[in-house]
Amino acid sequence: MSLELYTKRLNEIVRPSGDVKEQLLSAIKDIEAKIEYLKEIIFLSENCEISHFCHASEDLKVRMEKLFEGVSKNQEQMMGLLPKVSPLHDVAYPVIQECEALTKQLRILEFAEHLSFLESGVLSARIINDKDTLIGSIKQYFSFLNTQLSTDPDILPSILEQSQQHETCLDSLSYLMTDFECLLKKLNFPVIISEVLEERGLQTWCDDDLQLFSNDFQALSTFDISHLNILISKPLLVDICFPMHIILAPMEKRFRYHFFGSQKTNRIDMPEWYMSQVLQWIRTNDYFVTVVDRDFISDKDNTPVSVRLQLMRGLVTLLLDKLHYDLGLSAFMPVRFGCQFQMRRSNSEIESCPMDSNPGNSSSSELLENAQNFSHLIDVILQTDAKLTQLAYPNDYPKPSDVLSHPKVFSRWLLLEQCLASDRLKLVLGNFSSWSVVDETEKRPQCVDDFIALLHAVGFRSRQLSDKISRARFVQIQLNLIREFFNYIVLSARRKFENDDLNDLGQSKNKSEVSNAKTTMFGSLFSARSRSPDASSETKKISIINQLFNCFVDGIGQQLSSRWIIVLNAIKCLHDVMLEWANDQYYVTFWEDLSTRALLQFGDPWLIDIGLCPLVTDRIVKESEQNEHENETFDELHSSNTYLGLHGGVFTQMLRLYDGEIKNMLKETVDLTLTDLKSKSLVYVYATDHWLRASSVSGYLSNTKSELSNLMMSTNASAFFLALRDWLYHLSESLHPKLFTHIWKEIASQLDDYLYNELILSNRFSPLGAAQLRFDLTNYLYPMFSLYTERPEPYFFQIRDACVLLNLLRGTAELLKETIIESVNSQQKHDNDPLGPLLELGVYRLTPEEALRILSLRAVLE
Repeated sequence: MSLELYTKRLNEIVRPSGDVKEQLLSAIKDIEAKIEYLKEIIFLSENCEISHFCHASEDLKVRMEKLFEGVSKNQEQMMGLLPKVSPLHDVAYPVIQECEALTKQLRILEFAEHLSFLESGVLSARIINDKDTLIGSIKQYFSFLNTQLSTDPDILPSILEQSQQHETCLDSLSYLMTDFECLLKKLNFPVIISEVLEERGLQTWCDDDLQLFSNDFQALSTFDISHLNILISKPLLVDICFPMHIILAPMEKRFRYHFFGSQKTNRIDMPEWYMSQVLQWIRTNDYFVTVVDRDFISDKDNTPVSVRLQLMRGLVTLLLDKLHYDLGLSAFMPVRFGCQFQMRRSNSEIESCPMDSNPGNSSSSELLENAQNFSHLIDVILQTDAKLTQLAYPNDYPKPSDVLSHPKVFSRWLLLEQCLASDRLKLVLGNFSSWSVVDETEKRPQCVDDFIALLHAVGFRSRQLSDKISRARFVQIQLNLIREFFNYIVLSARRKFENDDLNDLGQSKNKSEVSNAKTTMFGSLFSARSRSPDASSETKKISIINQLFNCFVDGIGQQLSSRWIIVLNAIKCLHDVMLEWANDQYYVTFWEDLSTRALLQFGDPWLIDIGLCPLVTDRIVKESEQNEHENETFDELHSSNTYLGLHGGVFTQMLRLYDGEIKNMLKETVDLTLTDLKSKSLVYVYATDHWLRASSVSGYLSNTKSELSNLMMSTNASAFFLALRDWLYHLSESLHPKLFTHIWKEIASQLDDYLYNELILSNRFSPLGAAQLRFDLTNYLYPMFSLYTERPEPYFFQIRDACVLLNLLRGTAELLKETIIESVNSQQKHDNDPLGPLLELGVYRLTPEEALRILSLRAVLE
């Protein structure tokens, strides 16, 4: 009904309107139809949807009431049956418990019987001396135990009660171990004490022995270590295959003899001794295991185990246990590969890993507290990691550097890294030679190279960590150092007097000698990737350009010194380096990951908890925003990297901070330059008589060469142009090329405004004065900037256009003036465009109103 109503209404809207009476009748019908629809809803007629809903609700209510009545009746019946059923329950329940006990006993008997059957298989294989059958029987025995235990964990006590069968099986396993050990002795593998392999090593290995070794190794590798750990009290490592436990046992024994206990070779200040020993074992046995993997195991499909990788992983496990013990992360040094099986007697008699009985680790606290030993340990660990990588050790395997990611060790490492890096930064910046220029192209000072080397050292060490969060926290250390470098050099640049600067440098040098003697013990932290400022007695000479600049600015003031220029170049160079690093794949991963991005943007609470103050991000954001609002002149600096497609990434906040300071320093440099230029141009700018002097030629001058041949530079403009030349030359020779490009453009722009407002608009010009102004600009001002651009005139568009108007012939000027006035006052501006005549004369940037004002400055001399 509603659809018909809407269709009818739509037809009436589309239909052309007719008589008013018909429209009113139609509207009345529509209203009556709506009233009828509302009545159906109110009275719940059969055609209404709401009535169907109400009827369904009432039906559901009736059904729920019936259901509740049925539940109540059933409950009463159950309560009535309870007295009758209770005696039956008292009789049946003990019988049920007895049946369950008998069932359990029957299952245990069946289990024991099946174990006896499997034991007989092991004994039969042992009697007939069939090694393959024996291995299969033992595997079947342990697999059955694992299946039963996984099905019913409560059966473990019953399993442990069958000690006789278990001992028979473990004895047979020991028999296989003894046979494999005899084969290892025959092959002289593994080589523990380095001997001359050319005499007794490789040549004694025949293919039959190697084939026998590979067969036994593959057969024993099929044992599941987790199945064996069910019965023994000292579980074996699951990640190391069973035959490798046998191979590594003598190596572990010798390792523990030399590097554990009271032996002289066990020194916490010499971690390279035991790490080099492990690396030597790997290299010594590498040829043997490589040949076995390549020629005897690689073609077999029944085992994925690599002898070489298993050997390396087992030896690295010894390193990790030693590091954990020395650093105090574990109270005992576990015995990993001692294959002496001891039966478990109870469910609780099991150790997470076999431990040595020698308690007390007094060296752990000493190693962490001694900065020299701890820093040396970090160096050795990272070097060992690199050497393992060269030996094709897989990255997803445990590595010695994993110990460094432990919170206790990592917090100590971060604090030490931050402290030593800050001390090294002070040494770098406190050395006078650090401010010498080492690259005449980019005007890069030595301190930038030293600081980048320091950042490389910190970043290179963190790249070997496998934990992503730990690497991100090292990036935070780099950001803190970048901010510290920024604070120091900006403070150094803004010192008013050079004498104070030299005194501070002398004091810092004396302090650096003392602190250097203190931190030489920590020098190994940065020895590989950074240089000491006192390492060479021959320091580079300060650039001659800087010395000339010092002499040049003596008459201007001490605000802009060579240190100011060097610091500005240093900030720009480091800014470009950060932008390049931000788009490196290593740093891009931190920015793409939301968790690490949040840590770097908003700070890491964990760093605050350990006492390492992170970067104050809010302060940086406020400073950068303030700089952006104050300095809109050099916005091209911020957008100059857009065309390169580069992004700030993790260095975004630092780049904003550096951008803001570059803009500030450039603005102050330009202001100081303009102040000096304006002071020396006053005589030239306000020489009213000079611009109104009469011409020897009647009428206005034309553009012919004969009339301009007698013109020379204005005598009162020499000081201004010489100062401009010197400023541009010394700025171009001392500033970074990109910075100088922005500076000369800004100087040109501000000179254009200054000369236009103070010289042209403040004076009146005779024909000779206008010609003199054009001569000065064309032959002296523009050529100074032509060294840096092919067309300098567009940067002086106001004075260029003004000179064109001032040097027009009298008739042309009057006609142009009338045309502009007529065009401006005309109502039909499309037909009389005032810009047309200006564009024909070469005036491209001045408005018609400004052109009229310039034309009014032409003095008419009688």
